[in-house]
Amino acid sequence: MTVFTTSWDDGHPLDLRVAELLATYGFRGTFYVPRRNLEGRAVLSRRELATLGAQFEIGGHSYDHVRLTRVPTAAAAHQVYAIKAALEDELGRSIAGFCYPGGAHDRSVRELVRRAGFRYARTIENLWLAGPIDPFQLPTTLQLY
Repeated sequence: MTVFTTSWDDGHPLDLRVAELLATYGFRGTFYVPRRNLEGRAVLSRRELATLGAQFEIGGHSYDHVRLTRVPTAAAAHQVYAIKAALEDELGRSIAGFCYPGGAHDRSVRELVRRAGFRYARTIENLWLAGPIDPFQLPTTLQLY
């Protein structure tokens, strides 16, 4: 059996159009979303998130879309725990996945994500064809911008 899935980062409102196209062609996808973006980019509203989450997997992407290796440990912990709590509250269900903003992670960040209750985390390591070794360092096969 061949499995094909896509993943989308940053939780921009245009993700609803991406989701529409994926659904039209029968593709699955995971959307990794923050609740705010300190870089000034728009993020999905609560209503848009609910619409997206009705058909697709939603994962965390830190609360404010910050690179977790660039902030103190306490701030990184807040970003990880807060996004899980916020998304689960808004969606009314548990979320399993996390994607490190900018791909930035180290052992301590991976441990925070694991302790927060996420079951896996995706990196942005590209062109990976072998099976994953660590569920908190899942690579991508192909990354497009």
